[in-house]
This record gives sequence, C-alpha cells and structure tokens, in this order.
Amino acid sequence: MPFMRRGRLGHDVIIDATGNLRRWRDLAREIIPRYAEVYLKCPIETCRKREEMRRNTRGAPKSIYQRGKEGWPVPGMTTQYEEPLNPEITIDTAKNSLAETISSILSLIDQK
Repeated sequence: MPFMRRGRLGHDVIIDATGNLRRWRDLAREIIPRYAEVYLKCPIETCRKREEMRRNTRGAPKSIYQRGKEGWPVPGMTTQYEEPLNPEITIDTAKNSLAETISSILSLIDQK
C-alpha cells in the first residue's frame, strides 16, 4: 500500500509503505495531501512463490518468508496484517496481470 503525494518538484510520488496496521495508514491519510491507498491483495502462498522466482531483489530483503518460518516478524505470516477497510482501489495481483495492475494504478493517479 503505497503512499502517494506531490513531491517538491510537483511530481506524484509513490512510496511502498508496508503498514500492516490500519492506524499507520490512517495517520498517513491525515498528513499526506492527495493520499491514495492502493491495496495490492495477494495470497501469501503466491507471494512466497514470487519471492522464490525473483532473481533481482532491487534492494529488498531476501528470504522473507523463510525468515517468517523461523519466527521473524513478517506481516500476514507471524505478525498481524489488517486489511484496509476503504482503500481507493483494491487489486488482486494473483488474478490481474502486471499490465492490468499498472493501468489501474495509473488511472487512479490521473483521477487524483
């Protein structure tokens, strides 16, 4: 669930903010102008499979779900994840292609 805001140069900014608790997302909604919550819904098993297939992590931590099995805090696995109640958009990434997902997010940005 990214945070979106207008940056100093007048550009929209999307920030991946894995806020597993609603109160964090509610706070972001209060303080970020033109905030839009995008809920990328995906079964945890699909997330695990995608992580195993990913070769380039682009800086993301590796073996997140293996660490979760070992007791590390992983939202939705070993720590609570509260699904959004009223996101601006929900996209089921297990059912929608990457192109469809991107198109939906860009449409939301255009509306904002």
